[in-house]
Amino acid sequence: MVSIKSHILNVSILHYDYSLNLLKFQIHGTTNMEIASFKQKLANSDRDFECLSRLNGNYVHFRFVGDFMGESIIWDVHLYTLAYYVNEVAENSQPGTSIRQFIHVGDMDKAGRKIEIGLNLLHIDEPAIRKTMVMVRQYKRLAIGRHEYGETISV
Repeated sequence: MVSIKSHILNVSILHYDYSLNLLKFQIHGTTNMEIASFKQKLANSDRDFECLSRLNGNYVHFRFVGDFMGESIIWDVHLYTLAYYVNEVAENSQPGTSIRQFIHVGDMDKAGRKIEIGLNLLHIDEPAIRKTMVMVRQYKRLAIGRHEYGETISV
């Protein structure tokens, strides 16, 4: 490593080779090392997901590892009952609004690939979380954007 004296402050300036870290700055999502670390964290906890909010019955925020477009990623999930979504999350919605179940795959950030899921459930519990994980993992043609399915429900 080369050191140069700065004439203004009379301190050494060390040159740093940023090329090794360039990949980390080019990708705005999670890296393979972060995924491996997250998998280890899950293995140590004896769970296959990390709950990031309290399980209140209507909404839960959690993360798990899965695949998307052929790559291993961390899914950053916001799971809602449809009633909760209409009453608390959706803008400009009113009681009695009709809605279908949905999956909205969003952007990648440091927490993982954002995904919002609204299901026609009375409440959300651990079995609902596990079924949601299976659904996301088995959905082969999942793409970025909102995907609605099933009957239209009035909530």
